[in-house]
Amino acid sequence: MNPKEREFLTAADLQDLLGLSRSGVYNLLNSKDFPAFRAGDRAIRVRRESLYAWIEAQEAKGVR
Repeated sequence: MNPKEREFLTAADLQDLLGLSRSGVYNLLNSKDFPAFRAGDRAIRVRRESLYAWIEAQEAKGVR
């Protein structure tokens, strides 16, 4: 399935959507305020709507 259609995004999806390196994505995934969750023992996912809300909040804070 195309990452643009998925509700729950993987680290690889985030790389494509945000244009970040693998290490950059994992830095985000490990941030306390980033809306990631564990799906099972190893899989980390981000709900698409939560990602967009997080981005909007970062823009509102003026974080660059």
